[in-house]
Amino acid sequence: ALLCDAPWVVLPALLILIDYCKTGRVWPSSVLDKIPFFCIAGIFSVVTVKLTSQAGMVIPYHYGSLGGQVILIIQLFADYVVSFFIPVGLSPGYTYNPADMWSFKTLLSVLFLIATIALAVLGLKKDRRELVLGIGWYAVCFLPFSQAIPILIVRADQFMYHTLIGLALVAVSGIVYVVGSARAMRQRLLLVCALVACMAPITLSHFKHYVTPYAYLDRFVETQGWAPSSEILRARVHRFRGDHLAEAQSLERALPHYSEPLSSQVRIQAARAYLEI
Repeated sequence: ALLCDAPWVVLPALLILIDYCKTGRVWPSSVLDKIPFFCIAGIFSVVTVKLTSQAGMVIPYHYGSLGGQVILIIQLFADYVVSFFIPVGLSPGYTYNPADMWSFKTLLSVLFLIATIALAVLGLKKDRRELVLGIGWYAVCFLPFSQAIPILIVRADQFMYHTLIGLALVAVSGIVYVVGSARAMRQRLLLVCALVACMAPITLSHFKHYVTPYAYLDRFVETQGWAPSSEILRARVHRFRGDHLAEAQSLERALPHYSEPLSSQVRIQAARAYLEI
């Protein structure tokens, strides 16, 4: 799993959550069984952070301070949930303005976090294991992308493939609770499929924004406005287009695309090297 996707460093913690869902408590033996996995995950975590830092992806705090970074984490925790249940206005990426740190949105995000914690505690007391598993799954999988270690890309929906399983579990737990019948309890998988069937068309309608790199960039600017990150995306779009044309032996047509990133504020070394070649 780690060789496929580094965020699976959270898998040992997820296995403990699954053990809890089966037995209703976390036994010491359950934790001890996962120690080898935690060790492997720790090694991959260190390697990933080091390589990411060398690539220039680890940056200073987005909001300028540790306290501001905590606020950003809380905002992201709520925003990803909203994007899942209300998949409108999605974007290839999202920008966060430090001026919004003390906004009404921040207050709502804090209230949402408090409500989530209260719901998890209620699930523990009422022995609603699926609910606890769902909330725990979301929280654990959120950690690698939480900006606890600030990285260049603040938020992107594609980061959340693993995390969304937890939200689906929470939704199904809520549906089962409302329906309240023994038959519904036996058909959890059918409820998951129904949830996906209802939400998939809305999400799939956004695929048109990913047909080409240019559509990708246009969608980002449309939803987030022009920002320094837009400049970076524009440079990448032209570089990738230049790569495609160069591979097709259309070298003369590739030259303008390699030149474009160099004329912007962004200096992409690969584009410069290809242009010289």
